[in-house]
Amino acid sequence: MDLSVIPEKIDHLTTVKFDIDDVPNIISSSEAFTSLKDYYEYDFRDVIGLNPTYVTSYVIKVNKSKKQAFIAVKPVDKYYDEVKNTLDKFLKENDVKNYQYLEYQGYQIYIKSSNDTAVVSKIKQSQQRVFNIMKDLKKEDIEKELKISDSDYEEALVKIPMVVKSDTCGYIIIKPKNQGSKEKIKNLMDDYYKGLEAKWQNNEENRKLVQNKYFEEYKGYLIYIVSHDNNLAIQLLKS
Repeated sequence: MDLSVIPEKIDHLTTVKFDIDDVPNIISSSEAFTSLKDYYEYDFRDVIGLNPTYVTSYVIKVNKSKKQAFIAVKPVDKYYDEVKNTLDKFLKENDVKNYQYLEYQGYQIYIKSSNDTAVVSKIKQSQQRVFNIMKDLKKEDIEKELKISDSDYEEALVKIPMVVKSDTCGYIIIKPKNQGSKEKIKNLMDDYYKGLEAKWQNNEENRKLVQNKYFEEYKGYLIYIVSHDNNLAIQLLKS
């Protein structure tokens, strides 16, 4: 494998997936809403009747006078029905009727606009980066972050999140020097990912990304990927 060409192949990949950060663009480009008001976490309990710990990400926008709404909420799995019931009640109380409801990629999405079809189309065209912004670790950083000494590998490409406080996507490709080094590195990587799981124990989305990590031994390399589309990343990485 030529590690030097891999970042160009996969670092800026996008996949067709709903990106909640793309909501402002979806709303503006659909031209189907009028002056929506944003609701934030501090509004949840008193205004919406929703426990903020029941959701992992959200956008709640409503125009009460025009009876329009755009809501996209990603519930914690065990509160899925409770979140939906609460949002149904919130819209009913505000007399928002005949809205379109969509369950899409883990999100509960409510749309009431002048052109719901256009809004749904924009949602399904939304793209998300497979990896967020990453930084490249050098030898001394690899030893600091992963506890792996450069005496145990021939070469390595390690990319971790630039913003480690909020992101967990990245990839690690490392070629051990020998069988003993391979077992040592695998054990250290197990410890590393166990640590990430513990770090994100209160963040369901990031925890699931870590739990669903991709691992493969390929042409003498150990490959680890945590991303929003592991299959796409590994296909291009091997191409």
